[in-house]
Amino acid sequence: MRLRDLTCAGVALALSAFVAVSHASAEMQVIESNSARYPVGATLRDDATPTLAAGEQIKVLLLPSNRTKVFSGASKASPGVPGGTRGVNKQ
Repeated sequence: MRLRDLTCAGVALALSAFVAVSHASAEMQVIESNSARYPVGATLRDDATPTLAAGEQIKVLLLPSNRTKVFSGASKASPGVPGGTRGVNKQ
């Protein structure tokens, strides 16, 4: 009976450790930032969408894949002419 209790406790402990590790590994870590809201070293959930002001940008490391992703705020520049100038008829 005592061995069974120890085995159950060991399984529960191992399961909780696995859940904690798997939860912590699905995140984004800020590695570059010009935003006060997201300082370098901050961690975000993997499903988070950062809210950035115009001109702000952050670069995050996606864990556990070790890929990077850049999030940018709205552009400060005024929008250009839509469609460009290629194919404009000259008269």
